[in-house]
Amino acid sequence: MLRRQRRSTSRSEIEAIVAAQVAWWPLLDEAEQQRLLDLSADMVARVRWEAANGFTMSDEIPVLIAVQASLLLLGLDDDRALDNVGTVIVHRSTVTQRGERSVGGGVLTSDPVALSGQAHHRGPVLISWNAARRSLRRPGLGENVVLHEFAHKL
Repeated sequence: MLRRQRRSTSRSEIEAIVAAQVAWWPLLDEAEQQRLLDLSADMVARVRWEAANGFTMSDEIPVLIAVQASLLLLGLDDDRALDNVGTVIVHRSTVTQRGERSVGGGVLTSDPVALSGQAHHRGPVLISWNAARRSLRRPGLGENVVLHEFAHKL
């Protein structure tokens, strides 16, 4: 079951959340921080955020996902590059995908696979909150499910 909602979070609220919880925030210069806040505020307001399978999504979760996704746009001249993202579905943890699927090279498998995220070409982005939160707390791990999935949408 999904709970759908659009969010309204002020820019100052976004800045407070990001400053308190994003380890790499102080590494950005003032201009980058301001642009990232603008991009994040737009994404939080524009995207439909859905909590899946009984997960309760706090107001901070869309902000923290949006700021990571918006980081991809800092090096681009196109602030609208992620406007094709209409819905983000947030799961508490990994999701097990079942059913037959291609693994490449013409090979099919029906083995279950655990997903931390998934981006659909003309559909939603799925994110495991546990994986996204881990990336925020420990960016040195070199894994970021939000950056990975939203890069597919560029």
